[in-house]
Amino acid sequence: MASADGRVVGVVSFALRPADEAGVLLWLHCLEEDQAIAGALIDHVLGHCGQRTVYAFDMATALSFAGLPVTSRRGTYKALESAGFTGQEAWSYLHLRLDTLRPRPYAVADLTESVNPAGWRIRLRERDGTRIGEALVSLPVAGATVLEWMTLQPGRHTLGHILLEQCLAHLTDRGVREVVTLRETPSYSETQHDPVRQLYLQAGFHEIDQLHTYTRRP
Repeated sequence: MASADGRVVGVVSFALRPADEAGVLLWLHCLEEDQAIAGALIDHVLGHCGQRTVYAFDMATALSFAGLPVTSRRGTYKALESAGFTGQEAWSYLHLRLDTLRPRPYAVADLTESVNPAGWRIRLRERDGTRIGEALVSLPVAGATVLEWMTLQPGRHTLGHILLEQCLAHLTDRGVREVVTLRETPSYSETQHDPVRQLYLQAGFHEIDQLHTYTRRP
């Protein structure tokens, strides 16, 4: 979309998915303070998609994670809701800078490279080698990495803070400067009582935004 003087004010990417013939709004960028621009771009997509289900921001692209950051993209999410889209899944987008971490604690975790999926696995263990839990992080790019997931053995949930601490320590030792992670947030009430999310916040992570996906039925 361009203004009368030829200045680009918005752009949208969409496609029809061969598997189920659904429409997919992949990404949209515009001046967020002008909801009408986002609305016009969304109407353009719906006009091309016709009478079919349309999904918006529900898959990762080369530009971003799946999900629209609703705090910083208020114009777009309001335009989606006005066009009949409803929110589906939601994630809390958390970020941590590692350059303020204290010195590495005694190592009770091992780091090995993973091939499938590609990344680093950090395994927490007892001193006798008994496995307690593990985490997977993506291979770093420009000093940044993604903490994909953490899991603990049954009965070891109280040791989550140690696994996270060891994971961050290993990353710091390898020159990683920033970590991001996504935490599913199904509802506001569950977000407030999510022990894993609280664990991240206590470790120094800060929420950057909430990422939401959307669906519009014909």
